[in-house]
Amino acid sequence: MMGKVPHLNVETLTKILDNIFDEVVVVDQNDIVIYANQASEKHYCERHSTLIGKHVSEIATWSEWEPNSLPISKKEKKRITVEQTSPYGEKIITTATPVLNKNKKIELIVFNVRDIKQLESVKQCPFGKHAKT
Repeated sequence: MMGKVPHLNVETLTKILDNIFDEVVVVDQNDIVIYANQASEKHYCERHSTLIGKHVSEIATWSEWEPNSLPISKKEKKRITVEQTSPYGEKIITTATPVLNKNKKIELIVFNVRDIKQLESVKQCPFGKHAKT
């Protein structure tokens, strides 16, 4: 049996999320960014801390992602994964996960983004070797 997991405070959780290779962005039910990790900087060309508190329409490159996963995930109210092209021509995979309250209303949408080139480098990597990131 595993031991008791210590309580994780906000500082520890932030360190964990900021050190994830993938981009993680969270918006609330009003499309306001409430969290963006450091990896998000490569796709939005601004500090992750400046994204927080902005409506997605205030982020210059947000509407340029094709297809835009936000309206799809809001309409479907379920996890979706789409291949997108960033405004800079990068091919990425985005998973948008709506978090619903007990009344089935969206509270948050959590976006996880990974560059397809990084995924392809893993596929080409021989067993036992690690892809360069």
